[in-house]
Formats: sequence, C-alpha cells, structure tokens
Amino acid sequence: MRCVRLFCMIMSLLLLRQYVYSQCETPDDAKRVLITFVGDCTLGTYKGQTAGADGRLFSNYFEEKGASYFFESVKELFVSDDITFVNLEGPLTTVPQVAVKQFPIKGNPEYVNILKSSGVEVCNLANNHIFDCGQDGFSDCVKNLDKSGLLFCGEGYSCDTIINDIHVGFLGYRIFSVTEQLKRTIKKDISELRGRGCHVICVMMHGGVEGKHDSNAQQSSIAHFIADNGADIVIGHHPHVIQGIERYKGKTICYSLGNFCFGANKNPKDKDTFVFQQEFVLKDSICSYGNSKIVPCRISSSDTTNDYRPTIQSGERGQVIIDKLRSYSQQYAESYFE
Repeated sequence: MRCVRLFCMIMSLLLLRQYVYSQCETPDDAKRVLITFVGDCTLGTYKGQTAGADGRLFSNYFEEKGASYFFESVKELFVSDDITFVNLEGPLTTVPQVAVKQFPIKGNPEYVNILKSSGVEVCNLANNHIFDCGQDGFSDCVKNLDKSGLLFCGEGYSCDTIINDIHVGFLGYRIFSVTEQLKRTIKKDISELRGRGCHVICVMMHGGVEGKHDSNAQQSSIAHFIADNGADIVIGHHPHVIQGIERYKGKTICYSLGNFCFGANKNPKDKDTFVFQQEFVLKDSICSYGNSKIVPCRISSSDTTNDYRPTIQSGERGQVIIDKLRSYSQQYAESYFE
C-alpha cells in the first residue's frame, strides 16, 4: 500500500510540470524560497449544519479518518516547498458561535493538527468568519494557533520568518470597503515588515463578490495599492470561486484562489480551485521572482459530494481549470498568462 501511494505521489508531481507557466533563469549561487498559497480553508461547520449526501459532516471525517486525511492528496506539495500560506476561514475554538448570520462557522481546536500534519506553516485570519465566535473565540483561536507553533497574520497581526537566509513577511486584510484608514494601515504594516528586514512581503486580501469569476474595480484598486506600497505578491479569496491572475508592474496578483478545504458547504456546485506557488530568489541582497506554478485542484475527491479532501487535477481535467483561469485573466491589461 505504501509503495502504491508513493508511486501516485511521484506521478502527480511529474504531471504537474505541464502547469509551470513562468520559468526564470537564476544564478546557481542565489538563495531561493518557494511559497505555496492556498485559498479558503473552513476547518469545521456552521451552526446547525446537517450532513451531506454521504451522511457525514467535516467532524465525522475527522473522527473516522484523523487529521492527516484532509490534505493527504496535496501534502507532498506542501512539504516539498519552504512555506505554505493558507486562509483559515473560521476560528478554531470551543467558544460557541455568537455571530448573527446565516452561516456562523467554527472548528474544534484539535483541527490545528490538520494544518500541522500537512506542512502548513502560516495562516491568514483576516476574513468575514474569523469573529463568528466573537472576540473571545478569536482570542482563543489565536492562543491555539500560537500554542501549536503555527504562524498567523491578519486582524492586527503580522508575522515573519527566515528561510534559506531569505526573510519573508506575511500580512492579511478583510477588504469589503476601501477607506483612507485601511490604506494608512496597509502602508504602515508593510513599512514595519521592511523595517524588520523582510526581503519578501506576501499579502492576502479577503474581498470581492461571492460567486463571481470576474474581479471588480475595488479588488483591482486595492490590490494595486498594496503592490505599489511594497508588497511583492497579493493573493485574494472570499468569492468561493476562482478568479483571474494579473501581472501588475512585474508583480503577481491572484484575485481569488477559491475554496480549498471547505467544511461549511456539503456539496458546492463549483468545486474548482487552484494552488499558486511562487519562488523568490535572493542575489546580492536583491530579491526577485523565480519560477511560478499553478496547481489545478478540486475541493473534493468526489464529484457528487464534498468529502473535504482537496485533490490535484492532472491531464484534461487540470487543463480545463487552467483554461478557465486564462479566460478569467483576459480582463487585465497584463495577464499572468501573456
């Protein structure tokens, strides 16, 4: 069984080569860091959620299959990079949901082991579900993440780490309206990370319109602002579907990675998602873009239900997702695919 699983992982990685869209020649003596970006991870359920077509909730899968089940199909991708950065959509806490909304979300604190066992290092907390259990639930989630050793950013937090002598910083923002206060905060946060010595700054932004494959003017405006003020890459989510990828002044903006491991929907109609990987290269104290890769995925290994197990798509099925991304990216002055 172990040999079969190893063979499948090797074949998956070989098939992924066809999705490398940006290749750069870099000096052999340069330092490199490879960062993997992942969309919405709702590790839990919403209040009152009933079971899916197979009769099981996210919590049932955890109890029956354990923490390693959920990211098993993508784990090799996460452990073979240097940093994996995900959006954690919803608090991991024992505090009850108190938010008055249709889908207040939470997950068991034990679910940090899903992230830890799968090679995830950094979580973004800036999203519209992280306070579904109130300030107490948020604070408890922060405590649980900190205790586990996971890094986190967003909602007033930033984090940074050094890999291969490259200092990388992380920020996250909920962006449903753009204010001067928000802009001042973004500028200050990026400046502070530069002051700590960060060579690379990665920013996640949570905004846009749910269900829309085209990003809107507000997303574009704030993403450009973030890039103009020093971020090296901007990664979006919230629409629950994938959106296009822009190249802006030499920087990459992914407007929405879509859902990824999404416990709060038992069977989403649109199961497409993707993982984006970007290599950064440090040479003579100057950091630049290296190779990048799109990894097409589906949020479930089943087409008929959500089994909460994101799965890499290769061959024709993977190419369909890539073609959709290419189409969605045509709205930008410079597409990532040009």
